[in-house]
Amino acid sequence: MSAIAADTGPEYLQDEATQDPISNGFLLLRLPFEEERVNTLHVRTFYQDRTLDGLDDRENWAGGGWQNGVGSFFDQRVRLAGTLYTSQKLWADDDKDETGALQPVHNSYTQLGEIYASVTIDKFAFQAGRFAVDLPYINTHDIRMTPQTFQGAETILEVGADWEVGAAVFTDIKRRTREGFDSMYEAAGLDENEDVIIAGSLYQTEPGTLLGIYALHAAEFHNGVYLEASKRIWFSEERYLQFSGQYTRQESTGDEIGGDFSVDHYGARISWKDDWYSGSLAWTDYPEEDRMRSPWGGIPGYTSVLINDFNRAEETAWLLGGTLDFDDLGVRGLSVNAKAIFGDTPDCGESASPDQDEYNLNFNYRPPFKKLTGLLLQLRFGWVERDETCARNDDVDITEVRFVTNYAFEF
Repeated sequence: MSAIAADTGPEYLQDEATQDPISNGFLLLRLPFEEERVNTLHVRTFYQDRTLDGLDDRENWAGGGWQNGVGSFFDQRVRLAGTLYTSQKLWADDDKDETGALQPVHNSYTQLGEIYASVTIDKFAFQAGRFAVDLPYINTHDIRMTPQTFQGAETILEVGADWEVGAAVFTDIKRRTREGFDSMYEAAGLDENEDVIIAGSLYQTEPGTLLGIYALHAAEFHNGVYLEASKRIWFSEERYLQFSGQYTRQESTGDEIGGDFSVDHYGARISWKDDWYSGSLAWTDYPEEDRMRSPWGGIPGYTSVLINDFNRAEETAWLLGGTLDFDDLGVRGLSVNAKAIFGDTPDCGESASPDQDEYNLNFNYRPPFKKLTGLLLQLRFGWVERDETCARNDDVDITEVRFVTNYAFEF
């Protein structure tokens, strides 16, 4: 997929982050220790209209969602669960390209995306089957209507009150609009059939203060390491300042079936929150002439936003963002998020690509009425402005609108 049409990574990075990329995944893994999983019906609609200068536009509107069922046994120690997903066409223009919310060409689908069993014994949990994962580089990948899910097994051990370690092996992946599962390597376009192994450790004393490491091994393809550290300084119950840093290292290994490469990614972020507003300043750098590999999920970079990841070869990017919470200003349930991202790459040479700036404006509304608890309305706008390179005629600007509704019921 070209950079023009690229889909950006994990949806939990789209607004001002309350989770860091690594802690998001580990919190999902440690749910057996802390929360009771419940039966959930989640109704969702997704509309997207993307206009690209000189290229085919993308537009359609889908509705559906998912039904999750959980059975608990032996005093909640054993759980069996499954999730049925569906995406149905509400409207589409056959003269326009896909948005990723439906199957080609604008076709509805239904899939059994999750079916798994988990066992929890004291501070140890084990899960096997088909399930969603949200870790750096292996994740649901900015879901439109249905997420990517994975076949495999994972385990996590709570070493202490603030420290978890975990490991997992994945054999297959179900892409967002696929009804079946493919091997991890087949989905990545590789001529092998190997499992992907991950392991990690997270030390987190409180939300926003953490030290984590996550390693990935894909035989004959590449090894990867992701590091993240963050410190949150509290000034009051509603005010804090947070400093965060991230680093990725990827190196080809074995037969190098994905090419010979050795690449790095650096990121830093300062974020802050007061009573009714929050903000962030972030920087990322991908200094090598080659690109990062992420065939099984989105990029966890701090500058990954609505349309672009800003992770191209030799790309440096800055992000400035802020969120206003209108609860204290008299409009309950409304928040507005804005971002500006500025990406710089070489204009000429092997890794040349257009310099690009992106601007996002997101409106989130949760109606403050008891009967509408669980309803979230999201209106998102994105604009991308690109400068042409030495090759010329590659400065494709983008305008995008998304309208998303989510309504979750627990029973």
